[in-house]
Amino acid sequence: MNVTALQRQPQTTMDYTAEALAHVQQLHDNLHNANHDIGVLQAELKREQDRVAYLLVEVERERSNGLVYRDLVIQLATQMDAIGGMTMAASGIVERVRELTAPKVEEAANGE
Repeated sequence: MNVTALQRQPQTTMDYTAEALAHVQQLHDNLHNANHDIGVLQAELKREQDRVAYLLVEVERERSNGLVYRDLVIQLATQMDAIGGMTMAASGIVERVRELTAPKVEEAANGE
């Protein structure tokens, strides 16, 4: 027989019981530590879930603001286009008025 095998075998029932109790105590301690770790991980998970929920709310708010901004930019572009059209029409009217009044202005200048 191997010497280490003899050392590992309990000599008496009392030794066997003590070894079994020590093993059970070690298992109990491991279980207690695992339960503590599980509690810590559950708390971290809850915090991260809350953080994700907060970020989703922020994303939705930013998306909503983006849609409002886009609508305002479209309205502005439409108004600027309308202003440009009116400016071109007014420019034509001003040019026509100048054409009609130019001979009178020249006559007035020549007549003086």
